[in-house]
Amino acid sequence: MDILQILFLSLVGTFSGPNQTLVHRVEPTKMVKSGHVTLKTGPDRGGKTMVNINYELKTTWYAPVGDQKGTESQSMPSKYLNEVGYREVEAAGSVRFEDVIITHLGRVNFDGHRNGHKVQIDKSGEWRAVAYFHPEIPATGWGRLTLTMYKVPVLGSYTINSQRQ
Repeated sequence: MDILQILFLSLVGTFSGPNQTLVHRVEPTKMVKSGHVTLKTGPDRGGKTMVNINYELKTTWYAPVGDQKGTESQSMPSKYLNEVGYREVEAAGSVRFEDVIITHLGRVNFDGHRNGHKVQIDKSGEWRAVAYFHPEIPATGWGRLTLTMYKVPVLGSYTINSQRQ
């Protein structure tokens, strides 16, 4: 799995609702000029929801990889279909899902949304994400995301920020 797949798969950690679409704009960095991610959640089927992820990144001329474009699909537990999953994490402090630990960092106001959830998601030394969730945001419910990958070829660790358009 390359650096960009990790970014996009980490975006699908939770859902604000089925059959919805969310577009994130990737903020420019030294290696990425621009980009976007479109997430479409499918219907709830047997406790799981499928998310289709379409992404396109324009890299700078000196980036170690060229422009990236593609589609991924990821099945996720419906437990995180809405705010219920976040309230459970908030009450417990942190929860483990397979090889991922989700930690509640507190309630936050962001981008005109009040009383949202700020969570940190750690995947066993591979990456760490900080996401801002609010149930009024469609699809994944994440209005902002900061993702740090720890093992990026040539670069070591690298951080990418994205925000709802």
